[in-house]
Order: sequence, then structure tokens, then C-alpha cells
Amino acid sequence: MRIYDEVKRKKMVEMKESNAPHNCHTNRVYCAKFNKDPQYQHLVYSGGWDQTLIAWDIRDGKPYQSIFGPYICGDGIANCGMDLLTASWRQTDQLQQW
Repeated sequence: MRIYDEVKRKKMVEMKESNAPHNCHTNRVYCAKFNKDPQYQHLVYSGGWDQTLIAWDIRDGKPYQSIFGPYICGDGIANCGMDLLTASWRQTDQLQQW
């Protein structure tokens, strides 16, 4: 994942995988959201078809934490502070709070 400065039109950060489990996406990513809480504005969340939700820390360009489970196929991530809500495309547990 890459983050660009919209005004300068230059790449600011390129995220790299780490040695942790579920540290990168292996299929399509359908949603990426910045954390809007001033205390956590350095975090970006991404999720998609690989059933992995990753919290990326843009300060060091690596995954901060990952969760295996949400099958996100659209704009399916919302957050308030460190609380996350995911919307998954499946028969049960469509909405989950993390």
C-alpha cells in the first residue's frame, strides 16, 4: 500500500510487510480508512477478500496489528478511536466489532 500527498502529488509512505502472521494482503483490497481520532491518526486500516483486516502504522510503514476473519467486499470498515466495526459478506456475523 502506498500513501500519497495529494497536494504535492508525491509518495509519502510505502507500506512493507513484516514477519508477523497476516502481515500483508493476499487478495483484492476493497477498503482502506484512516483513523480520524487525533490520538491514532497514524493508523490506516485495510481489508478485502483475503479475510484479513490490517492496521498499518504510517510512521514506520509496517503493519501494527492484523485480524483474520472479516470478508470485506466494499466500504466495510468504520472506526471510533481504537474500536473497529467491519461489515463482511457472509451468511452470519455480518457486522463485527473489534
